[in-house]
Amino acid sequence: MKNLESSNISITILPPATASRPVDGRRYTLIHTKHSNDLHLSIGDRFDNHKYSEEDRKILAFWTYQSGFYLITVTMNLDDHLDGMTVEERNDKIEKYLTIIVLGDIKFYKDFPWLLDAPIYVKVDSDLEQYKQPKYFSTPRKLLLKYKRSSSLFV
Repeated sequence: MKNLESSNISITILPPATASRPVDGRRYTLIHTKHSNDLHLSIGDRFDNHKYSEEDRKILAFWTYQSGFYLITVTMNLDDHLDGMTVEERNDKIEKYLTIIVLGDIKFYKDFPWLLDAPIYVKVDSDLEQYKQPKYFSTPRKLLLKYKRSSSLFV
């Protein structure tokens, strides 16, 4: 595994989105390229539809408002990467991708600090039934605190 460095990550805000708008429907596209180990995070009012290799890992997340509160829903296409992983290893990988998304949009949380406690639900696109159901995973605040304590992130 390779240490995550800022040189490996590119962050793009897709107009008309800004660092603090929109809130409702704010969307994240995180692509982890297989061959170069680069991470490309796009933030906007839509998912980034650039063509990526089938081998790349694709994580999609978006903010929604349901039943009086905000939450982040995440979908991942990690099926071929889950084989042979323990539940703990799978959760660590998911946590690292979520942390990248939260860190990549840190200015957003400065304008909307109450969203740091919004729940994150994760659904893995998979042929395996046990991964298909959305599951509560964490909150942005918990991810940031864990990242701050560890002071490093490996992907």
